[in-house]
Amino acid sequence: LKSMQMFWSAEVYRIHGFDPEFDLNLNASLRAYHRDDRKRVKTILQHTLDTGAPFDFEARLERPDGEVRHISSRGELERNPANGKPIAVFGMFMDVTERVKSLRELEKARSKAEMEARNAAQLAETDQLTGLANRRKILEDLRTEIARAESFGQPLTIAVLDVDHFK
Repeated sequence: LKSMQMFWSAEVYRIHGFDPEFDLNLNASLRAYHRDDRKRVKTILQHTLDTGAPFDFEARLERPDGEVRHISSRGELERNPANGKPIAVFGMFMDVTERVKSLRELEKARSKAEMEARNAAQLAETDQLTGLANRRKILEDLRTEIARAESFGQPLTIAVLDVDHFK
């Protein structure tokens, strides 16, 4: 990894937040990755150099202005046909920050909808006065337990206690 020269398009400089006149080397490009992603990215790129396997990863970049961008990167190694030594790594960067934000918002909305559905189900199955299972829930549970007892060939006992003589 140490001796490689970097050639980036104007768009890749823009995504990284670097001026196109910035003298970019490999170490500077690796330092641009978020500290929690840097080692993984370096390992992926080294694996490509060692094995020739293509790479495909997502990571976070920390731009000089402090903004964090999410990128997707894919690439592959080109070898010298004469001696098989690596001569270049060709790849592409794509800024996927908006996609990551959208996915996070969708996940929050999904979690909220699931929580509201659980709450609605609990309200539909619970007596609001006592907080106990209502008639509909008790009958549903009873059907389930009858089916279970029948499938295992086991007897089922039901006990009903009227502790307050309410009904």
